[in-house]
Amino acid sequence: MKRAAVAFAVGAAVLGCGCLLARAAEKRQDAAEHVSPAARRIHVAVVVGGHGGDKAFFDLFEGHGDIICTPVHLANDSEIFEDIAGWPYDVIVLYNLSSRISEKRRANFVQLMERGLGVVTLHHAFSSYQDWPEFSKIVGGRSFLSPTEVNGKKIRTGEKSGNRYMIHVADKDHPVTKGVSDFELIDETYFNYHVEPDSVPLLTTDISSSDKVVGWAHTYRKGRAVYVQAGHGPTIFQPEHESNTQYRRLLAQAIRWVDQGAGAGRNHGRQKNTPE
Repeated sequence: MKRAAVAFAVGAAVLGCGCLLARAAEKRQDAAEHVSPAARRIHVAVVVGGHGGDKAFFDLFEGHGDIICTPVHLANDSEIFEDIAGWPYDVIVLYNLSSRISEKRRANFVQLMERGLGVVTLHHAFSSYQDWPEFSKIVGGRSFLSPTEVNGKKIRTGEKSGNRYMIHVADKDHPVTKGVSDFELIDETYFNYHVEPDSVPLLTTDISSSDKVVGWAHTYRKGRAVYVQAGHGPTIFQPEHESNTQYRRLLAQAIRWVDQGAGAGRNHGRQKNTPE
């Protein structure tokens, strides 16, 4: 009898653990759209360096069968653009805070956009490459880390941490935001930044510590770009928060929208060790 009771208890514990794992896995998948086994895989470089980029951040990109992410840790600001022969990525997600980018690397970045590279820029990454005005045109906007003259007056971008605020979906029909609900989060906000005139607002907020538009879509040459201000963390990285569900869906849909199959490394002479 005792053996039976012990066996039952162990079985129940295993079953309970299995249910918890299943529920956790289900929650990790709930932001991803259904992807058929035959769907084309999108090869993504998730670029970090200079600020942020821990495991919780990279976990945001898990659970999407069609999105294959490779972490890229920059050591000297922009070396990913040093040699683009056999470039293997369709999309780059920028989460770096970098300053130096040589003329050669600038030209290579622009050339990739001519091929149709997709760019998703998150949070502080639009503060990178302050001495390169073209970066704002690629991303669709930029911050100003030092006083900069804009439309006849000098402005500097400011930030405020730990804000509890709402993000509103401005365009519910756009592929990036379709199915995403307004959501509350705790995150850092920016104010006094520049949005390119031809950027399309996707997300807005009413909090006074931020400019109104906090997410947009943009095109540059033959490439597409999306910017999302949210992303300082850590709350938005944590699966138990509702903001994580909406944010994960937003990022996955942004990657899919900017993707146009620009991975030259897979289309024109694959690099070694590039995942299929």
